[in-house]
Amino acid sequence: MASARRRRERWLPVTQKDTKDFIPTLDSIFKIARFFGITSYGFTIAFSWSFILFIMLVTMEAWAIWKLVRIVTGRTTYMKFSGSMVSTRLSGSIFYGNALMSLLLSSKFVHAWQSLSLSWLHTENPSGLTLPSDVAVKRRVIFVTSLVASGAFIEHMLSMMSATDFNIPPGEYFKRYVLRSHSFVLRPSDYNLWIGIPIFLLGKLATALWNFQDLIIILISMGLTSCYHKLNLLEQISAQGYKHGVVSEKPLYVKQDCRGNGSTISHAYHLLSLSWLIVRACSVVLAAADVHIHSKRALNFLSSCPSSAYNIEIKRLQYQLTHDFVALSGMGFFSLRRGLLLEVVAAIIKYELVLIQYDT
Repeated sequence: MASARRRRERWLPVTQKDTKDFIPTLDSIFKIARFFGITSYGFTIAFSWSFILFIMLVTMEAWAIWKLVRIVTGRTTYMKFSGSMVSTRLSGSIFYGNALMSLLLSSKFVHAWQSLSLSWLHTENPSGLTLPSDVAVKRRVIFVTSLVASGAFIEHMLSMMSATDFNIPPGEYFKRYVLRSHSFVLRPSDYNLWIGIPIFLLGKLATALWNFQDLIIILISMGLTSCYHKLNLLEQISAQGYKHGVVSEKPLYVKQDCRGNGSTISHAYHLLSLSWLIVRACSVVLAAADVHIHSKRALNFLSSCPSSAYNIEIKRLQYQLTHDFVALSGMGFFSLRRGLLLEVVAAIIKYELVLIQYDT
C-alpha cells in the first residue's frame, strides 16, 4: 500500500506537487532574508531597511579602504608599517566589500525571482507533458539551509570567543570584541558605545550576507538539478516502455582576520574557519556542477533505443543534449564544473598562506 502511494505521488503533476515544494520554500527563505537587507525593489519598509544597510556598508568599506591606503602609504602616525596590520586592514576591506557585493547581487536576484519563478513553473509544466515529481526536494532545501545556517553560526561564535579573553570583566567584553574584530578601522581612543553598537550589528549582518549568497547558488543549483533529474527519469521510463512494448558569479570569499590571544579556542577558530570556508566553496561548486552532469544523463537513455524509432523531436532533443553546454557560469568568464573544485580550494589555501606570511 505504501509503495503504491509513493508511486502515485511520484507521478503527480508538477502543479500539484512540486510547486508546493521548491518554489514556495525559496519564497519563504527570501522573506526571512529581508531581516538582513535582501529585498526586492519598491518603496516599502523592507526596501528602506535595505537602502540604509547599503549606505552603512558603503561607508564602512570606504572607511576601511581609506585606513588601508594610509597604512600602505605611511601616513599613519600612531603606528609603524607592518605586514600584520596590512593583512588585517586588507581582510577587513575584502570582508565588507564582499558583503556589499552580496547585498547588491542577492537583492537583484530576489527582484528577478518574481518573474523567474513564473518562467520556472511554465518550463516545468509544459502543455501535454506530465513529469515525475521530486518529492524530496523540499526536504533537501530545508536540510541544506539549516546546515549552512548552523555552520555559519558556530563559526561566528568561535570567532567572537577567539577575539577576546575569558578573564575579562563582562562589562568590558563588548568593547574588547568590537576593538579586536574591527581593529582595521578603530583605535581604542576612537571607541564609544554609540559607534560600537552600529559596528557590531553591521558585522553580524555582513556575515549573514556573504553566507546567504553561497546559499542562493546552492539552492538554485539544487532546483535546476531536480528539473533535469525529473526529465532524465521521464526519458528512462520512456525508453524502458519502448523496450517492453541558467549565471551567477561565485566570488572567492575570505575570512576576516581577527587577532586572537593565541589560546586553544583561537587556534580552533582559525582551523574551523578555514575548513568551513573550503566546505562552503566546495558545496557551491559541486551543487552547480550537478546541473551540467544531469544535463547529459538523458543521452544514455536515448542511446538505449534504436535510432530508427526516433522522430524529429527526439532527434532534436538528442542534438541539443549532445551539443549544448548547460552549466552555471560566472558572467561568462568561467563555468562551474567539477574540474573547478581543486582550483577553488587551491586559491583559498594560497590566500590563507599569504596572510600567514604577512603575519610572520
